[in-house]
Amino acid sequence: EVFGGTPLSILGNKIIASILGFVFPIAFVLTGSWTNIWLYFGGTNQLLAGFALLIVGLFLYAQKRFHWYSTIPGIFMMFTTLAAILYQTYVFADATIGAKLLHATQNILKNVGGNAAVQGINGFSTAVGVIMFLIGLAMAVYFVRGFRKAVKVEVKA
Repeated sequence: EVFGGTPLSILGNKIIASILGFVFPIAFVLTGSWTNIWLYFGGTNQLLAGFALLIVGLFLYAQKRFHWYSTIPGIFMMFTTLAAILYQTYVFADATIGAKLLHATQNILKNVGGNAAVQGINGFSTAVGVIMFLIGLAMAVYFVRGFRKAVKVEVKA
């Protein structure tokens, strides 16, 4: 359903999707590069927690109630998590472009698949990091827009 009518429609096939859903995680586990994705998984959880706090703060502000005990930690979590994701993305990009082996787990990958495998995993991790950072940044922009909208409503009233 998701990929219907597109060049990626083969990914909608339950057999192909099952194989890909099995092969990719196994490849990450066997090569030791699962830690790359685990870093982004943790960052994503922190982003969701920070934005949940921001949404609660925005709701409290709209209700004309004290909101800072939720808004300040949410802002702190947003900035620190986005900075951590950006830094980790830089580390993977530097390892990809500079061909440095920065993580001990990548030595396992080098022995299994060679330098090309290391570069491929680092490139994939860089792409995931860029996407996660952009999504987090977009969510931050949505929060700022919502807060400004709530302020404008208050000023008009």
